[in-house]
Amino acid sequence: MKYLLLIIPIVCTLSLNAQIDSFRLDQVHNPDYKRKLLEFNFLLNQSNQNQFKTLEQESPIDNFRLSGRTGIDFYSIKNSTSYQGVQFGHLNLNGSAINGKNEGNVADARTFLTDATYESNNRFYHSDKGLAHLVFNPRAEINYMKRNGINDNRSNLSHSDQETSNYLFESDLGWGHGRLENVSDARTVLFILEDLRKNNLLLREPTQEEINELANLAIYVKNQRFFDSRIKRIYELTTLDSLLQQQGIVSESSIGYHTILQDNWNYSVNPFRQTGTLFQYGLRQRFFIENSTTNYLSRDSTGTDLTRGGQRGYLEEMAASFFVNFEYYRPLSQSLQNDVRIQLNSGLSGRYQTNDIYSINDEERTSQSENNLFYSLSVRDDLGIYPTNRTYISLWLEARYEGYISYEGTGLFDQEDRMLDQFTLSGGLSAYYYFSPQLRLSAEWGSNFNYFNTKQHDTVSEWVSLNEVSRWNNNFSLRLTYKLF
Repeated sequence: MKYLLLIIPIVCTLSLNAQIDSFRLDQVHNPDYKRKLLEFNFLLNQSNQNQFKTLEQESPIDNFRLSGRTGIDFYSIKNSTSYQGVQFGHLNLNGSAINGKNEGNVADARTFLTDATYESNNRFYHSDKGLAHLVFNPRAEINYMKRNGINDNRSNLSHSDQETSNYLFESDLGWGHGRLENVSDARTVLFILEDLRKNNLLLREPTQEEINELANLAIYVKNQRFFDSRIKRIYELTTLDSLLQQQGIVSESSIGYHTILQDNWNYSVNPFRQTGTLFQYGLRQRFFIENSTTNYLSRDSTGTDLTRGGQRGYLEEMAASFFVNFEYYRPLSQSLQNDVRIQLNSGLSGRYQTNDIYSINDEERTSQSENNLFYSLSVRDDLGIYPTNRTYISLWLEARYEGYISYEGTGLFDQEDRMLDQFTLSGGLSAYYYFSPQLRLSAEWGSNFNYFNTKQHDTVSEWVSLNEVSRWNNNFSLRLTYKLF
C-alpha cells in the first residue's frame, strides 16, 4: 500500500509536467481580436551661441537655432477567420529656423518638411475555414520640403529658395495560401504556469483546453484599448486572475501568486513569435514622381551686379513586376523558433527625367529616359532561442542577389547599356538578459559581405566590367543598462 501511495504523487507530477511542457505552440489558433492605436509626439529644440569681441577677433559671433517636430502615428490590427490585416499611418511635420552672425557674415534660413505615409497589409480569406486568400498590400508616401535663406557677407547679398516634393504609390495584388498565428501571448501564459508550478501554487493539472483558453484570453485583453495605461494593466491582470480562479487550477490568492502573475505579465522577455506558412504570388506596381525647384538671386554691395537664375527638375518612374513570397514560421519547441523567408521579384521599369537650368539671359533643358530589366532573390533564416523568461538569443543568416540591365531608348544591348550584379551575404547574433527592472544586458554582432560588378555593353556585343568591388563589414556592440530610479 505504501508503494501505491508513493507512485500516485509521482504519476500526478509527471502528468502535470507533461501538460504544460508538451503544449505545442505551433498548434495555437488565435481568437478574433482587433486593436487601434493613435499616438501623438511633439519635440522642441533651441540652441544659441554667443561669443563676444576679443582682441584677436574682429567681430562677435551670435547664432540662434530653433527647431520643432510634431507627429501622428496610427496603427490598427485585426484578426478574424475571414481576414488578417495591419494598417499603419504616419504624419510628420518638421520646421527649423537659423539666424546668426559670424565674422561679419549674416545668415538667415527657414526650413519646413512634412511627410505622410500609409501602409496596409491585407489577407482576405475565401472561406472561414480555408487558407486560400486574396493579397492586397497598398502603400502611399508623400514628402515635401521648402527652404529659403539669405546670406550677407558684406560684399555680396544672396537669396535662395528651394522646394522639393515627391509622391510614391505601390501595391501588391495577388493570391496566396496559408495563415499566421501569434504565439507570443500563449508563451507568456506558459511562463506563468511554469513559475506557479515551481512554487507549488498549482492545485491540479491544467488541461490543453484550459491552456488554450488562457492563451486566447491573454491575446484578447492585450489588444483592448484604454486611454489610461495603468487602468489597462489592472484590467488585464484582473481578467486573467479571474479565469485562473474560475478554472480552479491555482490555490487561493496569495502574495506569491500575484507576484508571479504580475512579474511575468509585465517583465517576461518574450519577443514576437508566430506560427504558420504563407505562400503568395502576384503583380507589384510602383509609381514615383518628384518635382524640384531652386531659385537664387544675388547682388554685390552696390546693387549694380545682379545675378538671377534657377533650376527645375522633374523625375518620373514606373515599374511593374511579378513577385513570389514564401514565409515559414515554426516554433520547434517552447524554447526554439525557426523562421524562413524567401522573396523573388522580377520586372520592368521606366524612368524619364528632365532638368531645366535658366538665368536672366539663357535657358537650357536636358532630358533622359531609360528602361530597366530588374531581378532579385533573397533567402533569410532566423533561429530564436528562448530558454527562460529572462533571456533570449537570436541568430540570423541572409543571402541576397539582385541586379538590373539598363538601356536607353528602345534598343536593348546597345553600346551604352549597363548591367549591375550585386550579391550580399550577411549574418548576425543578438543576445539579451534581464536581471531586474533596473539592470539589463544586451549584445549584438553583425557581419556582411558585399560584391558589386558593373558592366557595360561594347560594340562587339560583349559585357565589359567597369567596376568590381568586394567589401566585408563587421560590427559589435555591448550595452549594460542600469536605472537608478
